[in-house]
Amino acid sequence: MSEAKYKIPFVKLIKEGSLEDPFYSLFGNIKLTSWANFNMNSTYIKEKKDNLYDLSIGGDMVVDNPTVNEQHLNAYNFILQNENLIKDKILQSLFSEYQILRGDNSFNDDEDEQSMPNVKEKNEFSNLIELSQVHILNVSKDNIAYFGFQFNCKWDEEHGLGILFHKERVVKIGGSDVSFLTWLAEKDLDETSNQKWWKFW
Repeated sequence: MSEAKYKIPFVKLIKEGSLEDPFYSLFGNIKLTSWANFNMNSTYIKEKKDNLYDLSIGGDMVVDNPTVNEQHLNAYNFILQNENLIKDKILQSLFSEYQILRGDNSFNDDEDEQSMPNVKEKNEFSNLIELSQVHILNVSKDNIAYFGFQFNCKWDEEHGLGILFHKERVVKIGGSDVSFLTWLAEKDLDETSNQKWWKFW
């Protein structure tokens, strides 16, 4: 493995898989203070210290020689410099999506109602979601990689919540896998590139 030209603090090359079929991934932490008050009183958050959240580079794409490139570093810096803006975009998108999900749900008992209560303002999500991981993908546009925020959430503990971004733009919101799926970023890149081409002509 060659020495990486670009580095992200706390991120290391991790060997995974079996002895017969090993693979490498880039994994570490990112410090984000804006999500400190968003927790579900779970064991996961209680174990977190100093507002450090899991960070992965590459999303669901497995490559032979994973390295941090300039686009990854630019996305990392963008997240740090705009974390409050990103948080606001997430909560805005979630508020709209949540109303639709809640309208589609049928509540059978008090437990269902507690896991998906009526939310009248964005800050009320503070007891319903908690940030679990940030993903920086291998797909980029304008020299900045796509990235995703993955959350645990009370109303869907199995599938969680995921939001895919490019810079401050929300690309998609859905289950937790939305935050790290390469094909979603590639689809958006293709669609937005075609829009620019048609606009130019």
